[in-house]
Amino acid sequence: MALLLNIRLHNGKLSNAMAKEIADEDGGPLYIERQVWLQLYEAFRLSIQHGAAVKFS
Repeated sequence: MALLLNIRLHNGKLSNAMAKEIADEDGGPLYIERQVWLQLYEAFRLSIQHGAAVKFS
């Protein structure tokens, strides 16, 4: 999915620079999709790091 959104991963991980680039976007092609992808990526990354579940409500 990341490749389809033009999000570059290095060994399956998102760099801080790429995360900042996505977070700072304010429009453009696939802007909303990239924002959603970043939020989900961070939620799942923290879930794994802390051994917690991701809850959607």
